Amino acid sequence: MRRGHKAQRDRVSGAMSEFSDYIVFVDESGSPTLAHIDPNHPVFVLVFCVFNKWHYCDELQPAVKRLKFEFFGHDMAVLHSHEIRKRGGEFAFLMNEQKRAAFLARLDQIILKAEVDVIASVINKVALRDTKMAIYDPYHLAMGDGLTQLYKFLDQKGQGNSLTHIIAESRGKAEDKDLMAAFDAYQAMLRAKRSLSLRFAEKKINSAGLQLADLFGHPIGRHAIKPLLPNHAFEIVRRKIFREINQLPFAE
Repeated sequence: MRRGHKAQRDRVSGAMSEFSDYIVFVDESGSPTLAHIDPNHPVFVLVFCVFNKWHYCDELQPAVKRLKFEFFGHDMAVLHSHEIRKRGGEFAFLMNEQKRAAFLARLDQIILKAEVDVIASVINKVALRDTKMAIYDPYHLAMGDGLTQLYKFLDQKGQGNSLTHIIAESRGKAEDKDLMAAFDAYQAMLRAKRSLSLRFAEKKINSAGLQLADLFGHPIGRHAIKPLLPNHAFEIVRRKIFREINQLPFAE
């Protein structure tokens, strides 16, 4: 942790001592359903982006805002991987190759400078469908793996007994309720003392953390499908990966 971040943490230690120094944003890439598997993208990816809070406040969010003001003229645009790749909606300006190159270079720079650790789980849905584990929701399997690795990360950082908040993109009331129940069950199984708190948010709230998590999922999924193909976005993301990406299902 940089000295400035530690100093800021120390200044707020009184009221926030029960909270950890990290905030986690979770997003997905691909569909978790096994009913209809896209042969071109037969994977489901769940990404946990673990940010140092003080870097997130002082450096990451201002950097993302500056990017938006420069390329959109305002900071209300939401960075979305699909629209960036397809150059749709507010990202139609990326049809201009010079602007596209400048925009992507700035994104790369922001990601490279970000104090973020990436925990990613990749579900091979074709493989999962042919195992006994096909009875489980792929999202829940990936969430359980991510939580296990997150506990390891927080323990390594000496934050295991402090409350860490996880912000996941909302998928609907029923889905969120179901995931919360699975989350509580995983916490009970992994650790008696509950030191994680799950909250849901819609992408339209314009969270820099959720938007970066969204950007990471697709290149990780493409790498899992075709690891030998050039994948510039993945080469940027892989520098932030906490440990080797876990590909599920687990061995039975």
